[in-house]
Amino acid sequence: MSSWTNFLQSSNEYEKGVEDYLDKAFSTQAIGDQITCPCKVCYHRFWHRRETIFNHLIANGIEPGTEGWHCYEKGMSSTSNTKRNVEDNTPDMHDDIERLIYDVHRDVAERYEGVGDEPNDEANKFYKLVEDGKQELYPGCKKFSKLSFLIRFYLLKCTHGLTNVATSDILDFIREALPDASNVPNSFNEAKILIKDLGLHYDKIDACRNDCMLYWKEHEAATSCHVCHASRWKETETENQDDISNQPSKKVHNVPAKVLWHFPLKPRLQRLYMCSETAELLKWHDEERDKDELLRHPADGEAWKEFDLKYPNFAKEARNQEFLMLSLLIPGPTSPGNDIDVYLQPLVEELKDPWEYGLDTYDAEKRQTFKMHAALQSTTSDFPGYAMLSGWSTKGKFACPYCHYETDHHHLSNSNKSCYCAHRRWLDENHPWRHDMESFNGEKEERTSPDPLTGTQISSLLENWENKFGKLQPKKKYPDCPWRKSSIFHTLPYWKDCGCRHHLDVMHIEKNICDSVLGTLLD
Repeated sequence: MSSWTNFLQSSNEYEKGVEDYLDKAFSTQAIGDQITCPCKVCYHRFWHRRETIFNHLIANGIEPGTEGWHCYEKGMSSTSNTKRNVEDNTPDMHDDIERLIYDVHRDVAERYEGVGDEPNDEANKFYKLVEDGKQELYPGCKKFSKLSFLIRFYLLKCTHGLTNVATSDILDFIREALPDASNVPNSFNEAKILIKDLGLHYDKIDACRNDCMLYWKEHEAATSCHVCHASRWKETETENQDDISNQPSKKVHNVPAKVLWHFPLKPRLQRLYMCSETAELLKWHDEERDKDELLRHPADGEAWKEFDLKYPNFAKEARNQEFLMLSLLIPGPTSPGNDIDVYLQPLVEELKDPWEYGLDTYDAEKRQTFKMHAALQSTTSDFPGYAMLSGWSTKGKFACPYCHYETDHHHLSNSNKSCYCAHRRWLDENHPWRHDMESFNGEKEERTSPDPLTGTQISSLLENWENKFGKLQPKKKYPDCPWRKSSIFHTLPYWKDCGCRHHLDVMHIEKNICDSVLGTLLD
């Protein structure tokens, strides 16, 4: 294949080489019935069908040395871009925008290829993105399409923390500077609408200023909290004025007192498999991991194995894997504490569908659609965060969630602090320290370690617990009860079967202990 580009474009040998090249390219890189056109004019910026690309290659030719691009199974080779950049000494500005559009709306693209049905809303978004991806930023611009410019510009805004007003002003300046800037958005809001169609959006959910509730679902239209009756909106200056009758009437724009930012989980889970490289890595724990009984990965742990045994249908699909991603931004300068469950409602609600019904997801590495199921197996936090997420108080008499009701607690009256001295219970039965009375509390330790509470036991204990959230709720004293709430995670149907529901963040624990020791030594 490396020699056909040396023939004249009008020769039979060149046409035969183009046919062979397209056979390989469409067998490995086609999405629907299109690939990115490798001719010298399009240069992988635009998607076309086979007949169009054949004509382009005959008319425009292909850059010598780049004809192997589409022969790679794992996506774009860097050979072509590297060669061009070395020759013209310019940075690579040709973002693969068309591939991004097809990845986001892959199901739409395949459904409507060559079909005469009337496109739905999702299809219209897809075709609009394709059109924007083909439009030049201004006449004669070869480095940026309208869409690639907006994505790069939006990235700069987020990276440098530009305000919406500043962003709109910069767009105005660009429109003035360019010879014909009809494709540059008039404002940031106009640009944001286009970015949202790429699946990079988030939802804003108003919240009670006192953390009592979310204005969500059946309370979406409410104007005040149904718990503390506080207004949904911030107070304006005119609300505190006694007489505004002489002022001309103005349209009042209500500003919510508190807003939760929710980044939808489902499309982000599906997006993970739209890149063939990422899709391959997501299956590493099952297909590539050394299974030699050593602990290298969460899949080697007992909790993961027990969960797989409990739910074999979930376990048999290796692509039901873990990942780390931002889902919620909770507002406020202080921690919500126990009231965090109020803000976790959208996330927990969203987690139920992937578990019960699954998500139709396209695996770019295997080129097939499968039902992806997702489960939340554990949380990770520091010790105070443990209390917020689990509902178990990590202070006082029963501070240890693992020892639970068997926590060995001693109150030090002079310092008014608690002391926990039952560490020897966790040693081997024949360990000499168990019988060392002089070095410890003067007693032998013959007790065994306690068994942790199971998820089923916790669900039974909290079956009739009534949660009351909000900063204005009267604080109750629980002298002999370590529970402060029934965690929202217990509404997940599989939560009781997770062997290790909450993990501790070792980094923060080490830092806190170090701070405490240094503080004690330095008084």
